[in-house]
Amino acid sequence: MSIFVPSELEAIKNDALTSQGKSPDERTAMFISIMAAVKAMQSHLTDEERARRMRIAEQLDPRPDPWWRNVRKEALEEYARTHEADQKELERLIAEYSHDNANDL
Repeated sequence: MSIFVPSELEAIKNDALTSQGKSPDERTAMFISIMAAVKAMQSHLTDEERARRMRIAEQLDPRPDPWWRNVRKEALEEYARTHEADQKELERLIAEYSHDNANDL
């Protein structure tokens, strides 16, 4: 491995640092901007090519369904205590995003 290329663990740590200290709203905005960037990068692909790439990605690195299943129990409990009013909005955003992505296939 090149000394100039960080290990996967180091890359994950570096990515996580960008969200440290941010409010839930800032982290949500960061996530939405990442998803918008992905959508923009894939906009030139045909529907078939996007679906093909999603199938390959799922085979290489399957994700839990729903994706938030791997969130720590403590984090979910803390979120529920501090953001009870926001829960419905989060569920609406997730449902909207899931519906939009289903239409993209």
